[in-house]
Amino acid sequence: MAPGLLDSGASRAADFGRWQTSPSRCQWQRGPSRLWFDCQGLRLEQNLEGQLSVRFLADGLREPIALEHLVFAGALEQGQVAMRCDREGSCQPLWPARLTVATVATASFDQRGLALGVPRTRLARGHCQLERGLVRCQAWGRGGEHWIAEASLRPSEPRGALGPALMRAALFAEKAAPRFELGIKDLQSSALPLGHAAGRGVKLPKRIVSAMACPPRCWF
Repeated sequence: MAPGLLDSGASRAADFGRWQTSPSRCQWQRGPSRLWFDCQGLRLEQNLEGQLSVRFLADGLREPIALEHLVFAGALEQGQVAMRCDREGSCQPLWPARLTVATVATASFDQRGLALGVPRTRLARGHCQLERGLVRCQAWGRGGEHWIAEASLRPSEPRGALGPALMRAALFAEKAAPRFELGIKDLQSSALPLGHAAGRGVKLPKRIVSAMACPPRCWF
């Protein structure tokens, strides 16, 4: 094979991983309720060529829920690349980008980072618009469900960053938690594993759980 082709393939293979940040403002709405709830984290995950998941993370509102995830997953519009990633899976967004949503998933976790009940993934139609200062997703389910989520990004952190505590937790999760590598067909499943045990038996602050509940390569 020609050297140029090898180089091109190596470059594409490196464009898989994640980017995450703590937005200056984050909220979501899950119909039929019209109430808005605050969220604390945003994570973009790119594990298949042309595919992207946009994950919003929020502290739980009641015990035993410590953390909740709302994830929009689907395909990027033709010719778009959402992120550039290095070989370690650390990525930087390429604004702007637009995602056609195919599924929406929700899950809840306890203080140990363990999933509470069976996570649910639903077929959906909608889109996510990813801009430098704002990420907004909206989708509708076949049963009339409606999901909206948006995150305003911090001007002082245009490349995305975690605070020191979240960064330490993310590094711990990368070393300690098991991984799931799911293909595109798995996005059609109604029940998928999306929580991973991290620090079993240890009660952690909610914002630490947010970074530990899913290692860099897990998605659904």
